[in-house]
Amino acid sequence: LTMAMTMTMRRLVLVGLAAAPFRMAEVSSLLSPCRLLRPQLIPASWEHPPGGGWAVLRRSSSSSSGRLLVLRGVSATAPPSPPSSALVAALETFSVATVVSDIDGTLLNSTSELAPRTAAAIRALRSSGVLFIPATGKCRAGALAALGDLGDELRQGPGVYTNGLQVFGPGGDLLWEGCLERSTIARVERIAEEEQLAVVAYSGDELLCRERGPRTDQLHTLYKEPLPQEVASLADAGSVNKLLLLGEPAVLTSLRPQLESSLVDECAITQAMPHMLEILPPHSSKGAGFLRLAEALAVDLGATIGVGDAENDLSMLEHVGLSVAMGNAITQVQAAANVTTLTNDDAGAALLFETALALSVTRR
Repeated sequence: LTMAMTMTMRRLVLVGLAAAPFRMAEVSSLLSPCRLLRPQLIPASWEHPPGGGWAVLRRSSSSSSGRLLVLRGVSATAPPSPPSSALVAALETFSVATVVSDIDGTLLNSTSELAPRTAAAIRALRSSGVLFIPATGKCRAGALAALGDLGDELRQGPGVYTNGLQVFGPGGDLLWEGCLERSTIARVERIAEEEQLAVVAYSGDELLCRERGPRTDQLHTLYKEPLPQEVASLADAGSVNKLLLLGEPAVLTSLRPQLESSLVDECAITQAMPHMLEILPPHSSKGAGFLRLAEALAVDLGATIGVGDAENDLSMLEHVGLSVAMGNAITQVQAAANVTTLTNDDAGAALLFETALALSVTRR
């Protein structure tokens, strides 16, 4: 079937892709006679082709003949979800040179694990020459630990950490760092004590707190951040990049307007998760950190895909050529993004990266 298709196919309607990793040469040779058309809402069916992996079999609206695209190396017992027609339409003419991606809620699933498929898709991006930039609220040590073996591979590469307050360039060198004023730290400490909230200070790759407890330790046990260390005073602990308030979502939601009013001009406030509220230096954000890195590396923002799920990703997504929201993203992110992929538990980031690569092959 594949040989016959390769000999005769001149039109490809792409409404489904299988999972990575795949051999680029194999896909390229398979699609070389094809011309990619705008996708149509036609259901895709899956089957196992000779040699393993998954294949998607589609029928065009104007023809009864089958169209087959094979991507090898998938060990899943059930076929992966195909990309939506909207995702394919957004990517089919987009020439990606850089991907900037959030980590929690995007690359990691709801149990803070990196799926092998997602790791493989990122490796495929990098192998094809695409610059991959992690951009996260985590400190660098926590981010790389959460990504496992992939984190070791990214250690010498660029990245935006601590919500844009630590920017690392090629070779893992620190290019820029932002810190809170001591007076701001002291004021937030007092407010946290009054509200009986846990507060954690991020100081480079160290996490500091006045007193450890279940909420502070969860940063380490679940989110792979360094274990917070107890200190007498956060304000006297030296350089602090950001503060993290930990508590019940309802409490933090009601407290936020008070903080924004009382700390006006002293800080920026953002949120990545409902039970965490982040206090950053003024005019700081993940997007500002990404722009600093993009300028240093001469990144073409128009050829950049950005993907995220939370409020702190909005400032990053507004600066890229193609913004993508995860299926689990908050409403504001989905409304602001150009297109939405699947959820983090459905490997939505992997699907995005695989689709972008497969479509780039058809344009070569």
